[in-house]
Amino acid sequence: MTALPRGLRICEDCREVRGRTIDDKLSVCLCQGVRCNWCGMTRRRPISDYYDPASASWVNVPWFGLQAHRCPAPEEWRVGEHYTTLPKDESFQAYSSAITRMTLLSMGFEHGDES
Repeated sequence: MTALPRGLRICEDCREVRGRTIDDKLSVCLCQGVRCNWCGMTRRRPISDYYDPASASWVNVPWFGLQAHRCPAPEEWRVGEHYTTLPKDESFQAYSSAITRMTLLSMGFEHGDES
């Protein structure tokens, strides 16, 4: 494994890369992902990025990323809400808000006004 970019570290809980680099790239680990309430599997948070140390590259998780989950839980366990969104840390919340604002502005919405 190559050395991680400055600012990134291995999460003590999920053993994935997390943190913010000095050039402001945010790597989101599985602890900030989405958990299936039926089988317990945790997936990466849609519309996020993470650093893959095996390939020494950044990976984007698309908005439709959860659609790939094929829950192996038996039908009788499939009761209630399918997913639980795990808590975001403050750096991800700020990053997410900034990306949303930039997207809305690029689409011609001023100051996030969608009307």
